[in-house]
Amino acid sequence: VALLRWQELVSRHPGLPGADLNEDTDARYRSLQQEVAGLASRLGEKREQVDRLRGRQAELVGAAPGNLAGAEVRLGEVLAETEHVGLEVEALALAHHTLTQAAQDFQAGYRQRLSAAVTGHFTALSGVGERRVELDEEFGAGVFLEDGQKVRADQLSQGARDQLFLALRLAIADLLSGDYVLPFIFDDPLLHFDSGRLALAREVIQRLASRRQVLLFSHRQEFASW
Repeated sequence: VALLRWQELVSRHPGLPGADLNEDTDARYRSLQQEVAGLASRLGEKREQVDRLRGRQAELVGAAPGNLAGAEVRLGEVLAETEHVGLEVEALALAHHTLTQAAQDFQAGYRQRLSAAVTGHFTALSGVGERRVELDEEFGAGVFLEDGQKVRADQLSQGARDQLFLALRLAIADLLSGDYVLPFIFDDPLLHFDSGRLALAREVIQRLASRRQVLLFSHRQEFASW
């Protein structure tokens, strides 16, 4: 769901990086998801088995008197099997819960790291230190303003939205590139920046250029001096 949400954001804002996670992160998260799905399937099968055994148990309890001795033996066997399968169900349920929680914790940790990185870039781009960016479970971006009020990205001004999406691009690039120092390509990303925002963006991009190659394409002449 989170990846689908991010793909939706990418389709609406083509300047954002794609939704692919780095290979290690992607493999770990997908492995957890597969284990959770497998355990859920096994858990369902075991619960169906318990239901069948309980049905058989009910049949044996109502057996005719002439078959009572044999029914009692079989009933004991069914009860023992029911108990054994019940223990398996409990074990699978616990494993399913544990792995589900692990997958959620993994995603939450990844989301928190990304939120912190976006906040750092957004602070530098906006010049306002009291703002904080938070990504929800579907990676939708919300901003806590100076007064503590939380607003959605679409409630920000156009210039502030552009700052936020630029901060997202920078944070995602750092997070996904890992140990690789990849170039950054900008194609008129600052169309709605006023002079104050441009000055802050210039500082951020110049710092970025000290760590990686930066290519900035624009029709605006003032960028020639950057």
